[in-house]
Amino acid sequence: MSPNRRLCRMLQRGFPAAGSLRLIVLLLAAMFLAVGCAPSSRTDEEAVPPLPEGSLLSELNPVERSLLWRANEARRKAGVMPLTLRPDLCVAARKHTAEMVQLGLVTRFSNDGKDVGEQLTDQGVNWNLCAINLAQIAPGVDNVAQKVVDYWLSQPNARRDLLFHLYDETGLSAQCDPKGQWFITQIYARRTSYWTP
Repeated sequence: MSPNRRLCRMLQRGFPAAGSLRLIVLLLAAMFLAVGCAPSSRTDEEAVPPLPEGSLLSELNPVERSLLWRANEARRKAGVMPLTLRPDLCVAARKHTAEMVQLGLVTRFSNDGKDVGEQLTDQGVNWNLCAINLAQIAPGVDNVAQKVVDYWLSQPNARRDLLFHLYDETGLSAQCDPKGQWFITQIYARRTSYWTP
């Protein structure tokens, strides 16, 4: 059981210990919520197989891990190879998502009006093909990652980007704003040329 789930269960049941322990736990919970780290839904945590420690995957939050897993499941079902997580694309996705959280809206463009390709180039990311899928999820929604992937699969352009066979790498970010809304970015890319001479 994750520390967030244990904390939530302890808060729901109450403590047999002294009131000072309850106060410490309540202060810790308030700190997590104040910085936009609301606990993820239970189903997001349980949907993903365990990850090796020290890998890039272990740095993802539970919603991001579930999003990657569910996106690759959708690709597998469509007969497409899974996406590989790429650190520089994750950095770009996190930057884009942070800007959306700051603005409070979903946008394909950065604060300075650049699209995903221009953003990647400015950040020194090597790419040949790229696309971006975005989502915003209301507070209190369970199973955020599944809702996002289902939504993308229902939208023709987002579905095309998610399932496009030439994309082989991805970077993603899921961030929660102070109101509890989730902002999601998934960038798809291919470094090498897909053209054969």
